[in-house]
Amino acid sequence: MTLDEFKALADIWGADIGRWPEHLQPAATTLAGTSEAAAILGDAATLDQLIIAARPQVSADRVDRATFNVITMIADSGQRKPLGTILFSRWWLVPAASIACAAILGTWLGIVKPLETSRHRTVLTMVLDAGSFDPDWLLR
Repeated sequence: MTLDEFKALADIWGADIGRWPEHLQPAATTLAGTSEAAAILGDAATLDQLIIAARPQVSADRVDRATFNVITMIADSGQRKPLGTILFSRWWLVPAASIACAAILGTWLGIVKPLETSRHRTVLTMVLDAGSFDPDWLLR
């Protein structure tokens, strides 16, 4: 481990080598015996003390209230919604249902109502074939 790596780790993990990643601790402990590394650890210890001194004092009652509020919010968010709310809140439901209904109706008209019977024309034939209407059908 180089001195620059040691300084970077001290900046990240602080002066206590026991908080550093386990695979780096043996090399850091060996390097900590040098005067340069001891100076780096001294600076990191000073920073650690400043951070500890700046930590706010929080009462146990405030911690309990915050914990209760978080748990309540989590419990409230897990409540089930009515099925109608879930179905109608989906923006894609109406177009998908429309396409499905059109496909079912088209299949039914194509299979059950043939385009032409023996002598009579069906409604579908009259709708699709403009020549099936007499020109004066409106006048009747």
